[in-house]
Amino acid sequence: MRIHASSILTCVILVMATCLLTGTLFLHSPVAVLAQESNSDAFARYQLEKKDELTAFLLEAFVPIVGHAYAGDVNAGLIPAGVSAAGIVAMIVGGRIPTTARSCFLGECVETTVYSANPTVITLGLLVYLGGRTWGVISALDTVRRFNQDLERRLGIPISDASPILRYSPQGVTVGISVPLGK
Repeated sequence: MRIHASSILTCVILVMATCLLTGTLFLHSPVAVLAQESNSDAFARYQLEKKDELTAFLLEAFVPIVGHAYAGDVNAGLIPAGVSAAGIVAMIVGGRIPTTARSCFLGECVETTVYSANPTVITLGLLVYLGGRTWGVISALDTVRRFNQDLERRLGIPISDASPILRYSPQGVTVGISVPLGK
């Protein structure tokens, strides 16, 4: 049996899409329907108060700490934002390393300070900055997930038990979501 690279790529894309959409697809699952029928007020409150992962991602990606503020935990974003700031400082300082040059003409000497860039420091600063930004975005997503799980527990709604499924068979690939019907 031969597996083509395009089939694997398609499967990976489908799994990623399923994982991203798990938050919206469970709304039409049997558990969500049961939760709506048995406890519609709690479910409606959950829908109003829950935080959206995509919103937190976009906010944190564009402005450090804002995604964490949206998710309800500003303190969790301080360290990743500090790491990003350190990367920016390293890029700025690394780009301006002073060297003194002395030039003499007709017996008169003049010292001149010349600023030159150090590509190693600039590159390291960029890597630190990108690491801080990546850490911040992942942390904001984790903060949103913890907020929503805590909200589910407080309201007594077991929604986040939904999980993506990926099965390979000779007939093709099965992609779906597993949702427990009871506890």
